[in-house]
Amino acid sequence: MKFQMFSLAIAINLLYLLMLSSAQNRIPEMELNWSHKSIETVFTFHKVQRIRDSLQFEIEAQNKHSSDYACFYVSSSEKSPHIDDNSGKDYPGITTIMINNNSNNKLAINQIKIFTISIPAPSKDVSQINLHLGLYVEGAHQRDDCKKPVQNADYNFHQLNWDVSSLR
Repeated sequence: MKFQMFSLAIAINLLYLLMLSSAQNRIPEMELNWSHKSIETVFTFHKVQRIRDSLQFEIEAQNKHSSDYACFYVSSSEKSPHIDDNSGKDYPGITTIMINNNSNNKLAINQIKIFTISIPAPSKDVSQINLHLGLYVEGAHQRDDCKKPVQNADYNFHQLNWDVSSLR
């Protein structure tokens, strides 16, 4: 009886692990090779995932200034669309940002920080979109604190006619 219970417990655990593994594989993901420069800071887009009704971008910010610290910001407004699709529909919504290791948005000289931007995703039947983001930098002194990483500003990064069909 103990052997049967033991075998059943192992089978249930294996089934659970397989279900978790297959659930992780169903998150659509796309590798990116985009970059944007603001002042002396370079933003590099590494990948995007469609998680539920949002697109999550993994981005690296690197301060390449030779002598100044920098504060980086992402623009967001409830009413401003970050995406418009090939049928003319806009997708407004607030941008959320999460910086790895619960860090702040301040960059030392030559420092790199990885952060995630999450925006509302387009409809699943959409194949091409125009993406609009605001990625900004301000110079800072070593002792200065940076304002909140999400600010209300215009867009300065655009990825037009982007094929998102693999993120369905």
